[in-house]
Amino acid sequence: MDNKLTLFDQILYGNLIPSLDNNKPDEKFVSMISQIETVYPSFQNLHEFNFHRPFNNKTQYYHKLITNGATAYCNQIFDLINADDNFRLQKYWYNDTLKKKLISRLETIGKMLKEKQYDIDFINPRKTSFEIDTEHKTETYIIHLVKVALIKMYLEIQEAFKHLTTEDLFIEDDLYTRFIKENIPDKSFLVEAKKIDIMQNDQISPRGSKTPEFKQILADFRSESKGIPSYKNLIKNPQRFAMFETELFNYGYINTEYTFTAKHGYKNELAIIYHHLIARGYFKNFNDANRTLFKPRDFVKFLDYRYKTDADKQFRLLNNKIQKRAKFIEKRPWLANLPSC
Repeated sequence: MDNKLTLFDQILYGNLIPSLDNNKPDEKFVSMISQIETVYPSFQNLHEFNFHRPFNNKTQYYHKLITNGATAYCNQIFDLINADDNFRLQKYWYNDTLKKKLISRLETIGKMLKEKQYDIDFINPRKTSFEIDTEHKTETYIIHLVKVALIKMYLEIQEAFKHLTTEDLFIEDDLYTRFIKENIPDKSFLVEAKKIDIMQNDQISPRGSKTPEFKQILADFRSESKGIPSYKNLIKNPQRFAMFETELFNYGYINTEYTFTAKHGYKNELAIIYHHLIARGYFKNFNDANRTLFKPRDFVKFLDYRYKTDADKQFRLLNNKIQKRAKFIEKRPWLANLPSC
């Protein structure tokens, strides 16, 4: 695991440079657009993209590539910094990512915009026609979108890990004036992201709703019970766990009330999923409440109580059946691709 900006370096310095002869034909990108997989954030976004709409196949391809790449990079850095509780190591990754990796690319883009005459007005649909100098305007679009993506990545990471620094934080305007050396745009190409909907117990959708909608709950919502660890003490990454629970609902294991659906054979499958969650590091190792180490049994108790079921027996029977669990996971991409915490 590292903090390399592989995708963005390919666009700026490598085989994805938009001005390369091999990357000029617009028709080349028609079939490539659908090949890009959507990447979902494992964190609460501060911002969402509000950039100009693509105007040909090439800009559509790069738009999808860059916006998904920005999310993937933030996920990567969140995993990297959260992987170790060592403060000095976390601070190293934070500083190296922001001060070296991202700032240097912003400075590179600032120089490129001037050298290549990639003026932002060239891609303003209210000020230009895309039938003239199409190739130059396509390149302009892509490089400016990379710029916005890097700014977004900087701001997301800075905010999430601001506890690792005592220095003043940069705002979006600072990144333009200090590093890109470009005029601050009249209107930002980033807008405030929608917040994850965290609801209270009495807001849970009623059973039998005509249009059931699953709501992410990043907290305990059932009454306290002796021997059941709390959500706050147990869950390592609430946003990532909430995304997992959304998939658990999507695949029919729980309903909108977070109650296990008890479909035939599902309890055994749920127990395998429990094992998989533990293996992917979704739970904390240490219980801050009583200063003891958590055991697998604690994780099962928490999940069983949260989903109103009892999969403890099935969980224990699967302890030594590693191959069986692996085969089950392999056939289900949503589990096989479940990100680690």
